[in-house]
Amino acid sequence: SSVEGINHWLQKAIEQGSPIASRIFNFRGNDTLSIFLIYPVFERTLPQRTPRQRREALKTAVLMEINVPLFFKSALGEGVPTDSLIAFNCYQKEEDGSKTKLFVSLNSKLLEGGFTPLLHQTSEFNFLDKKVFIDFATVPDFESPFQRYLPLMALGVSLLLSFILFEFI
Repeated sequence: SSVEGINHWLQKAIEQGSPIASRIFNFRGNDTLSIFLIYPVFERTLPQRTPRQRREALKTAVLMEINVPLFFKSALGEGVPTDSLIAFNCYQKEEDGSKTKLFVSLNSKLLEGGFTPLLHQTSEFNFLDKKVFIDFATVPDFESPFQRYLPLMALGVSLLLSFILFEFI
């Protein structure tokens, strides 16, 4: 059950003596993908060198539930026009090698169907004791013909303007 899962992560936080994040799971049923941040609070005057000492010194624990899709939607927004050429997929790798999707950009569907992006990068960062991965990729219209020739057009226009301006000086 969900409560047993949270207790497992609480015991792990006590053993380690540091805050941890639970794995991402459906806590309230199938409609809410949650992660718990668990912070054990110990009595400072008692020793805490071993897991047993930490269990004896435990005063309380602070648990914070985060609704993962809502968290990323609030942090990253619905998307703005400037980011429409880059799609991203945020996920966590499970112990069995599978990926748990945390959030995807609105334009990520453009990458389906065997498309090979011009640029692709995966970044990894730590979220307490968990690793989170973000895949960034360019969408099919990233390098349109107009964008490909834009630097040459800018050079041509600037040369033309230089000739015109220097003719009159």
